Formats: sequence, structure tokens, C-alpha cells
Amino acid sequence: MGHPRIMQKQWSLDEVRQLRELARQKLPLIVIARKLRKSPGAVASKAVRERISLAQKTNSLKTML
Repeated sequence: MGHPRIMQKQWSLDEVRQLRELARQKLPLIVIARKLRKSPGAVASKAVRERISLAQKTNSLKTML
């Protein structure tokens, strides 16, 4: 017997558009993930699949939260 598979919610077109817009604003990954209510890993993975460039990690992250 295998492990039960976790059901993953598909990304809606609106969520992908929002991801593109937030990435265009050069927001950090953690901020984008919180706004989309998704894990940072899910956001990073989707960005790679959609060929969306995300902002580099910065030390000013605490000021944006």
C-alpha cells in the first residue's frame, strides 16, 4: 500500500496573472506567497514552470512584511 496522495489545488488563471504582476513589482518570494496564500515552494515552482522571474533574496525583507 502506498501513501495517500495529497490533493493539490490547481492554480487559477487569476492566480497566475497575480503572480506575474507581483513578480513584476519585484516583491520577495515570501511576500508573494503570503499574498497568494500558497507556500513559497509552490510559488517558486509555478514561477519556474511559467518562466516568471522572481526577485532575488534581500535583507530588507522584514521591512516589507
